[in-house]
Amino acid sequence: MSKENPGVIFDASNSWNGYNHQGKLAILFAIKQILDIYDNTLSIDANKRVLEEYFIEIEYVEDFSIGRHLNNVDEYYYVHQVKNHTTRNASDYDSALLGLAYHVEAMPTLRNAYLHATTEIDFKGKTVQDYIKQLISSPVELKNILLRIDEARRDGNKKQELYAKHNGRPENFISKLKKALIEADSSQEKLTAENIDTALDALEGETNKQIAVISSLSQDKIDKISLYQYQLAGIPQSYCEVERIAELIKEEIRNSIQHLGLSPLWLSQRYLDQRYLFLLGKLDEHIIERDLNYPLYKSGDLDRKINLSLVYDWLTCNDIETADEYFYQFKLKEIFASISNRFCGRCSISKCDTCLMTSAINKIGQMSFDEMKQFLSLTSPNNGKELSVATISNYMNRSYIANPFLTGIRDISRPFEADKHAITYIDKETVQYILTTIVLDELLEDTPSICSDIVSNKALYELLMDYDCFISRNVNCPSVLNEAMKIGKKFIENNDSERQKSEHIAHLKDVSIITLTDFMTKI
Repeated sequence: MSKENPGVIFDASNSWNGYNHQGKLAILFAIKQILDIYDNTLSIDANKRVLEEYFIEIEYVEDFSIGRHLNNVDEYYYVHQVKNHTTRNASDYDSALLGLAYHVEAMPTLRNAYLHATTEIDFKGKTVQDYIKQLISSPVELKNILLRIDEARRDGNKKQELYAKHNGRPENFISKLKKALIEADSSQEKLTAENIDTALDALEGETNKQIAVISSLSQDKIDKISLYQYQLAGIPQSYCEVERIAELIKEEIRNSIQHLGLSPLWLSQRYLDQRYLFLLGKLDEHIIERDLNYPLYKSGDLDRKINLSLVYDWLTCNDIETADEYFYQFKLKEIFASISNRFCGRCSISKCDTCLMTSAINKIGQMSFDEMKQFLSLTSPNNGKELSVATISNYMNRSYIANPFLTGIRDISRPFEADKHAITYIDKETVQYILTTIVLDELLEDTPSICSDIVSNKALYELLMDYDCFISRNVNCPSVLNEAMKIGKKFIENNDSERQKSEHIAHLKDVSIITLTDFMTKI
């Protein structure tokens, strides 16, 4: 974590699945801060000038932070560490608490440092503050980092493992190494044999500094660290389940309508639901824009902070009725992330070191609006309907996403192509395969009907020029066009002439469909 170097390597927002939860919390606290600052005795313009000084910052100093830009200096008032863990063991939160302890010592302007949990943490009868005192007196996790560094220096094979190429999610120690390396030398992009010693030295220095800083933490600074206390249905609680964050945000939106003197017509449930999705969509746009302009953020030419005056504009703008597709697109990203979490939670295969589930969900989460539309068209090619509240279930059948889509990501042995519209695999003959949610439900359809739905999906006409085959759960079909022709004219939208039919087919490149099992054997 670095205030001086805005390198995106310190930005966990590119892990969209984890970012999604903390992003919601960031929106919640941005609204709370606006309502704390807003003065009804002042004009709207005067209030916006005040809010212009305040900011919320996602994934930089901490998971999210709130502060004020005053006299050309950023002052941080609140830092928030978010842990979406299912474990109740206090030791699993040691790293987060040690990070907060470091912040309150290093940043004198901090008023509070909060840990947010999604399950109740068992501190064995201790207060959080007493647990932190014990933790900083013997920071086992930090000492284990030093032991791991020493071990790597003494064993060449263990050192090599740190920079060897791996599929799947990197372990926490390797992530820390990479962060420390880039903090030391911003020109570096990955761990290599040439820079691994520099990375080990940098991480050792940072860890020793953190141990030294927290060892002298005074009681008044320890008291600034706490578990955030939520009010859920009027009941105080030291944690908040992921699925309940939405109700808290909507309640805060309701408070904002009343506090800011907005139209009482906006208090309807439909409006609150739309405003909630609108805010999350706006934050999603911000994160995607950050990712697209990585070099400018890395150089500091663009500022990742979001002024609270901008969040105020999001809260009060009148145009949300025209942006439904953006709402539903964000909801689809959420559903992909939620289903993948459940899929991973029930997985007993234990191949996390090679599984690319996190990379796939990150890829989906980082998609722009246009990219997401293309992804949905290719992933659900037999669904040609526009995004709406009525069609989400067509795109998001949980069973079909689990198998073949998520099952394929887990079980296909080779990495997907990072720069393609869909989750795409290329074989040695350079045939390009798209992982889809195509499933033949024999009670409702047959192969010709699935193929005719694909042919009728006009969104595919240009996209399919780069692809050759769809991966399905249980459909094998050498020619989508030939199979669709078995139905006759029914699959043509305006089928009053043979000329129209031939023109319609001419737009679509012929592709095939293969089952996931056959593809895995072939690849």
